[in-house]
Amino acid sequence: MTNIAVMKSAPKDIAETRLRLLETGLDLFGRLGFEATSTRALAEQAGVNLGAIPYHFGGKEGLYLAVADHIATEIRTRFGATVGEVMGALERGPTPAEARTLLMRVADRFVDVVVDDQGGERWGPFMVREQMSPTPAFDRIYSQFLEPMNMLLCGLVAAARGAPRPDDTLRVFTLIGQMLVFRAARATVLRRLGWDRMTPARLAEIKDVLHQNIAAILDGSAAP
Repeated sequence: MTNIAVMKSAPKDIAETRLRLLETGLDLFGRLGFEATSTRALAEQAGVNLGAIPYHFGGKEGLYLAVADHIATEIRTRFGATVGEVMGALERGPTPAEARTLLMRVADRFVDVVVDDQGGERWGPFMVREQMSPTPAFDRIYSQFLEPMNMLLCGLVAAARGAPRPDDTLRVFTLIGQMLVFRAARATVLRRLGWDRMTPARLAEIKDVLHQNIAAILDGSAAP
């Protein structure tokens, strides 16, 4: 009877129910983990009946995987315009100077999306759990966003250095780490710097330092 009631809902209601479950799953799975999160807790927090989970996702496992897809889609959407610009430039073949500028632009967008944007706070716990103990959900996020973004950055680093080199990927990871620290270690960053929160001026300061570090990463790679 429960599933029949769900099926008779208007399309808008069905979409809203699905989104509430995804957002609730993102919160509870991130904070508690998969095993400690019950379907009853998911349904209660989302304000839906228990049958909505198997109806929309086939069960808790399906919801967990759908949350991973949800994260990847949101991040791709927020990076969309910047990624499109970079892909177009790489297809044309940017000059080293153009590639360097684009690399800094991606870093700026990363700060906007992951450090400043509330999405970073919402996605963080789930992403960290999957990095520490990967499940099939990690494969979803990796294939849909993490690997493509890494390859995109590697393409920019190679173009900025004049040609691909064996350590391009390693250098990209050092850059990503410098950006992620402001989200993954946010409490430490704020306390050590004496900041109470991130502000536009502080984000601009972070971006400026990142630009300097990107230049150092690229300029320090002149030796073979």
